[in-house]
Amino acid sequence: MAWGSLSRSPVGYFFWLAIGAILPLIIQDPYLRYLMVLTLIFAILGLSLDIIIGLMGQFSFGHQAFFGVAAYTTAVLTTKVALPVWLGFVAGIFAAGALGLIVGLIALRRTRGLYLAIITLGFGQIVWLVSKNWYGLTGGLSGIALIPSPKIGAVNLNTEFEYYYFALAILVVTAYVVELFNRSRLGRAVRAVRENEERARSVGIDPFKAYLAAFTLATALAGLAGVTYAHFTTHVAPNSLSLYYMFWMLVMVIVGGRGTILGPIVGAFIFVFVLEWLDFAKEWKMVIFGGILLLSLLFLPGGIVPGVKTITRRAFDEVGGWRRNRP
Repeated sequence: MAWGSLSRSPVGYFFWLAIGAILPLIIQDPYLRYLMVLTLIFAILGLSLDIIIGLMGQFSFGHQAFFGVAAYTTAVLTTKVALPVWLGFVAGIFAAGALGLIVGLIALRRTRGLYLAIITLGFGQIVWLVSKNWYGLTGGLSGIALIPSPKIGAVNLNTEFEYYYFALAILVVTAYVVELFNRSRLGRAVRAVRENEERARSVGIDPFKAYLAAFTLATALAGLAGVTYAHFTTHVAPNSLSLYYMFWMLVMVIVGGRGTILGPIVGAFIFVFVLEWLDFAKEWKMVIFGGILLLSLLFLPGGIVPGVKTITRRAFDEVGGWRRNRP
């Protein structure tokens, strides 16, 4: 599946950006704004994972660890070391990317597919256990609270309204970075390796270096989502490194549509809002949600965004054919 390109549909891209920009002006409820911010943050996280799933054609079951490590890094530096917020912010992204580079150096040299998934799963579980048990650094099960909010000039991003636009800007930058990487020579090399590793090697592409670059970028962007989350919720705990987040990341990417820019964003919306709306069902909540996911995969196996595009294209083709053939 080809990666969805922003540049191929600039009108649609700016349309969705405009919708996103006016939403908090229309929606006044603070809790709904809170959910909207979470949607943007998880969309960033979904886009980062889709580099591995959609672009590399691999699976990582420890991606939540990079999200959590970045969140903990900025939390520790800004609360215990009293570093400025923006230094902690950048340090968290760097920590996630550096850790991703180390894991990639170990896991990607000879492993692909299921083996890579198992190695990253083990790594994620180790990081989760460390966060639970290293009480002096991480606060144990209680986590770290009172993480300061960032400021831009005189604007303190401590309300849902201000933070929404901050998270939206980060999502736009993330989507643009992912798009640039996809269109770059390195991104084309990653796709070539995904399609046929031996053929890519025969034309001078180093599969290990191409995959390592993509994997490191993906983990750094997961770190970007992690630090954005930490400074928004002002609290991090071991659950941010748990398999719960990993599972929902996979749902966001696969159900929304892997290999697209819009797919993980739609998946993040489903994860945050549909689960919230199903609260009325109480103990049947997850059963109903699981049924919705199952139906979406049965009828739209490629994901919601690619599926809707295909259905729309066919409808326009049928209408165009009917107009050409009518007497």
